[in-house]
Amino acid sequence: MMFVSCAIIALFLLAHTTHSGVTVGGTLRKSTVWNEAESPYYVVSDVGVPPNLTLTIEAGVQIIFDNDFEILIKGGSLKVLGTAKQFVRFSSVSAGKKWMVTFKASNLSQSIITSAQFSGPKPAVQSANAENNPIQNQGELLLQFCVFVNGSEITSNGGSGIIFNETYFLSKSSLVLRNVFINDSKLTNGYGSMEPIYLVNSYIVNSSIRATASKYGIHLNSCVVYNTSIELFYGYPSTVHIDNSTLNNVYVKGNAGQTSTMLLSISRSTFQNGSITGGFHGTNIQLDDSRLIYVNVLGVAGDDDSYRQTYFALRHSTFDNGSLVLRNYKVDLISSNISLAQSPLVIGTNSIIQCSSITRTTETNENMIGIEANSIIIKESSIYNFRIGIRLFKTCTILSSNIYNNLLYNIENQGPYTIQAKENWWGTTNETEIDNKIYDYYDNLNFGQVVYSNYSMILLEHNNGNSVADLGFWKRVALFYM
Repeated sequence: MMFVSCAIIALFLLAHTTHSGVTVGGTLRKSTVWNEAESPYYVVSDVGVPPNLTLTIEAGVQIIFDNDFEILIKGGSLKVLGTAKQFVRFSSVSAGKKWMVTFKASNLSQSIITSAQFSGPKPAVQSANAENNPIQNQGELLLQFCVFVNGSEITSNGGSGIIFNETYFLSKSSLVLRNVFINDSKLTNGYGSMEPIYLVNSYIVNSSIRATASKYGIHLNSCVVYNTSIELFYGYPSTVHIDNSTLNNVYVKGNAGQTSTMLLSISRSTFQNGSITGGFHGTNIQLDDSRLIYVNVLGVAGDDDSYRQTYFALRHSTFDNGSLVLRNYKVDLISSNISLAQSPLVIGTNSIIQCSSITRTTETNENMIGIEANSIIIKESSIYNFRIGIRLFKTCTILSSNIYNNLLYNIENQGPYTIQAKENWWGTTNETEIDNKIYDYYDNLNFGQVVYSNYSMILLEHNNGNSVADLGFWKRVALFYM
């Protein structure tokens, strides 16, 4: 136990006034206020806040951790009451293993942290499991107008970590960060089916986010995320939800193990410069009503993933100057505009492309393949301006689409299956020209035929627009980092 070494002398709060401040440690015997007049407060042993007691830290107070000690809220409550002009400042001499502030077996709704700065290398705030205790954390812990930084730069991306680390069987508590600034720090939510972390109207810069909890995951709403890595970690299904946010230089990686899949959801957001990489057994990816520019997506699902239904969905979105390689993924491209900087767009079996436009960027040359796929359905879409529009290996249905202006072939059938390609526009009504742009059975008897009867006489119009969200203020803020 963390209090054994001081059990005899620490049944009450140890506080000694000196010329340079106050040293504090031990377990509170009554509700206590730390005020600016006696600041700074040097934490020289663990400070405990038991049930029915409150530790209040007033504006302008500075708390310094001399060694590996913590403020442990176990059943009690903590009120950190900084102001915009006078922050409460937490700092440390060394990293250590303990957090500056830890909550166990407490009603988190009775605590609040406002206008505080946590400076590493010591990690900042933890909501943790109380071992062998029937009472666990519950309620919502609110941190607002706070700053998390790592002034000492001891480890890269490893400054004042914010961790929400509950046991897998609990679902009664949550951590909410509003209007916070996180720089050179870590955000993680532990292991197992843990409770959610919500970041609202916040900045995350030069940091790392590690999602390992499956219960409700990590949520970013109306945030700016810059030069940051996001990792969905293996061992448990992990989730990250990003909504109405701006991302720039962000790199997402799924690290799935052998038995888990994960979910990344981005909606109504702008994502510029970065990548999304799935884990071996799949990171399910949902992109809705968003704009992605210079983003490369690589799905690394294994060959035996068909039963997992690992999927990628791009809906009502714009995808510019990037790449999409999603072999063994079930892909849904719905009402989206895609321009590829790298080719081909590789998608797995049972995928659907509907009401979408797929072309290459003007910066790339014409020696590109548009789509490479197995069994897919393409309808009411446009594929154009490639060297080869569509390369197919298994059966496919292409209906009411525009497949045209591809330099060598509009369709290249590389499998022994018949391709149904009816009611499409091929850029011409001349059947000889249509035939010349189709590679199939008539070019190689080992391959199947492309049936293109009832072709359209004109370019078909499709509703492949999208409704990318107007992020307003946050888009303008993000320009500062671009």
